[in-house]
Amino acid sequence: MDFNTEMNLNSIIYQIYNVDDFNEMKRSVVTLIRAIIPCTCASILMTTGRDGEIFCDPITVPDSYEEIEHEYIKCQDSDGSLWVVRKKQSTVFRDTDLMPEGKREQTDYYQRCFKPFGIHYSVDLTITDGRKIMGIMS
Repeated sequence: MDFNTEMNLNSIIYQIYNVDDFNEMKRSVVTLIRAIIPCTCASILMTTGRDGEIFCDPITVPDSYEEIEHEYIKCQDSDGSLWVVRKKQSTVFRDTDLMPEGKREQTDYYQRCFKPFGIHYSVDLTITDGRKIMGIMS
């Protein structure tokens, strides 16, 4: 691991434990993740707490991609990866590993949330407390 990556990881840990405002902490973490993992956009969606499956309150970097997450919230039931998200352990996965490329591109989820914004791939991290899903970072 190079020095810059190590410093960014230290900053992420610092933000998680020392920033009082939850939304500010999430925004800082997503911004720092983009410094480590180059990507078009990054986001965090938390759950409502009801059954741990309903996502809400998107934080995106850059802000202009927040519309993607609002669209996802509307159609999240059609997301073919929800079975992975519902597991009670943190998991990192690529959406392309869960469904063949041609089939994935035909899904309502892909057509509504990815295609209009020029996004093709996604890597997701489920955030859990060991008992339930708390959120997801993409």
